[in-house]
Amino acid sequence: MLRDFEHIAAEVGITIPLRLAEFVSVGTVVSLASLWDFQFIDAAESRRFLADWLGRELQREGKFVLFPFGCSGGGDAYCHVVFENGAQGIAVIMHDGAFSTLDYPSVSHWLSGEYLQVFTNLQEVGGDSDAAVAQLRGEVESIAHVLLPEHFEMLTGFLNAEVADRPYRTGPRAREQIVKSLIAQDRAQMLDQSLRCVPQIEFVVIPEWEL
Repeated sequence: MLRDFEHIAAEVGITIPLRLAEFVSVGTVVSLASLWDFQFIDAAESRRFLADWLGRELQREGKFVLFPFGCSGGGDAYCHVVFENGAQGIAVIMHDGAFSTLDYPSVSHWLSGEYLQVFTNLQEVGGDSDAAVAQLRGEVESIAHVLLPEHFEMLTGFLNAEVADRPYRTGPRAREQIVKSLIAQDRAQMLDQSLRCVPQIEFVVIPEWEL
């Protein structure tokens, strides 16, 4: 599977970063069920995304290359993005919107941000708290080699913390509810911001329905 992805990367003119290559490799054997709305794709699906939508020749002289490695249930693409000026990282390309943002500088930063969000509400993972933490610990351990050491240490630190009842909101205007969590939502958001690209780069990808 990795070799097929490497061929795709070569075709678009990039080399897959080592940790992203490791992440792509675990896609066939690891289930990251706790991540909100993320699905691994295989090389054939990655190639289809490029041919139908994300290929550079379709992006009106955009000064970047997109390498899709996952998708959401709604068809948005998780991509490694490489700009001509050397900037690179992870972005979610919306299938029905033009503007995208380079969110995280690496797959390790992105995965850490995703898991911090999951840690804020264990009820979304399912089962009781002990089962949820056990599932999350298994997932994080399965991608330990993908994560930077400091990110793995941070996530395992929270996984070893005591589960507590904390306030949680699904959005800015949503009603507050009390949920079981490993970290307060405001602290998770603060840590997530520290993981993101500075500055965040906004770029335009022509939506699928406009092509």
